[in-house]
Amino acid sequence: MPTATRGTGTVDHILLDAMATVEFTGRAGVVDIMRRLNLSMPEAVEVSEHLPVWAEFSIFEGGQSGFSTLE
Repeated sequence: MPTATRGTGTVDHILLDAMATVEFTGRAGVVDIMRRLNLSMPEAVEVSEHLPVWAEFSIFEGGQSGFSTLE
């Protein structure tokens, strides 16, 4: 999915080391601020040339409920 506000390309990324970040759920994406905030293209570009990217992580260490490295 394009991350440039004008939809011209993918320029923003979140880089993760899969071996060190098992809490990553596999869900990620781009926030379409034009739709979410009902902005015109000129208004969206005034906010930023880049769309926000997001990634979802488990709140549990190791990605599993009930798992703790403090034990």
